[in-house]
Amino acid sequence: MINISIPNLSGREKKYLVDCVNSNFVSAVGKYIGNGNADGPFIYTGFRPSMIFYKTTGTDNARIIDDQRLGYNPNNSLLQPTITQADSNQTWHDIYSNGWKLKTTDAGDNAAGTQYVWYAVGQSLVGSNNVPNVAR
Repeated sequence: MINISIPNLSGREKKYLVDCVNSNFVSAVGKYIGNGNADGPFIYTGFRPSMIFYKTTGTDNARIIDDQRLGYNPNNSLLQPTITQADSNQTWHDIYSNGWKLKTTDAGDNAAGTQYVWYAVGQSLVGSNNVPNVAR
């Protein structure tokens, strides 16, 4: 662990930090407004998200989806870390090369007029030669 207030890069901490900086993983944060429609909003990230954490700014549960456990649309598993519930297979999230889309009217994901905040982590679409990939 690297203490931010007093950084100590002894041992493996320096290697971990260098690995993070040199990796092609990226992250983004943002917000979206739900439309209450089964053809929900598309959230642009600029890269293919591997993990997305999102939550309404109200009292609904936080949600996490990822492309690793099942790994294909439309079946991306959903975790709700703020409640005691096993992960579930959901068909209302599609992950694309440049973001993700909601396909539900569920209030925890896409209530009309409700604001949600999100954080996504994924891989950059730029290869080692700095040429952007146009498809994945």
